Amino acid sequence: MNLLLVGNEGAVIKLREFATLCRHLLCKRPSPSELRSRLGALGRFYRVDPLHPQRRVVAVDGSLGTVGAHYPYFLVLMQAAAFALPRLEPPLVEHEVFSPLDPEVARALEEQGRDEEGWSDHLAEQQIKARMSALELRVALRVAELLPGALVMLDGGFVHLRDRAEELFQELRRQALDRGVLLVGVIEEITSCRLGKSLAFTGPALHDREVLYGCLAPGEVFELEARKPFLRVFARFGHHPQPVAFDLLPEQEEFLPEILGILRALTPADGRGIPSLIDLADRHVRLSRTEVERLVAAAVPTELREVFLSSHRRRRPF
Repeated sequence: MNLLLVGNEGAVIKLREFATLCRHLLCKRPSPSELRSRLGALGRFYRVDPLHPQRRVVAVDGSLGTVGAHYPYFLVLMQAAAFALPRLEPPLVEHEVFSPLDPEVARALEEQGRDEEGWSDHLAEQQIKARMSALELRVALRVAELLPGALVMLDGGFVHLRDRAEELFQELRRQALDRGVLLVGVIEEITSCRLGKSLAFTGPALHDREVLYGCLAPGEVFELEARKPFLRVFARFGHHPQPVAFDLLPEQEEFLPEILGILRALTPADGRGIPSLIDLADRHVRLSRTEVERLVAAAVPTELREVFLSSHRRRRPF
């Protein structure tokens, strides 16, 4: 008998039930040809050829690592950086530390959560996301100031960035338009259901990932006709049938052919469809747990870590 199954038969049964559910959902999905036909009412399909970039291309990404125990005894180290080839000198990097142990942070969370039990923990998670987005936008602003005319890729869609740090996002938008900086939001994991709702299928609406999976040929894009709040293009620039999405500013629509051509040129044809500079930026900025713990150990004395950060769980003998 497979040792993995010993004592886990119940788990396997539940997982097989989940597989049946997924198979049922897949059977309800219309064929790719039908989907393409119906999507024609929402936008247009076309092929994009690679275009060698004639401007500087920069990717901005962020990473974070957490050290500590349960709320409020933890800290989050955040890092955002710009990555380009050839590399930027000096490097453009921003850091921030977030912790509910900070009295100002704790006070703001308590006021926002109205002292309801459990709310502070939830609001802290929201604050971390907001501060991480703000950190990335600050780095992007520095890129816009230093490299007028560059193409700047942000990791994630514009809606999330705007909602989490609206003032900084709008400032970046203004700077980009003033300085001729082309902005692109690269969305690796499509979680929206905009297309499925618009197509009005019977039953539960399909999410956009399900709608578009396998609908695009390699090198093809689907451009939404709608331009608000942002211009969105779904693309399959790699071998994998799951597309990615790009957000662009409606004011920069005239540069769309150039932007898509550059993104196609930067994307490995045998990969999953993400421009290689985004992956390089992720590797460049990523904070491992070990690295964060070493940085904290170097800056925060042992006696302080023991009182405020060390998790009792990690003291287990096994």
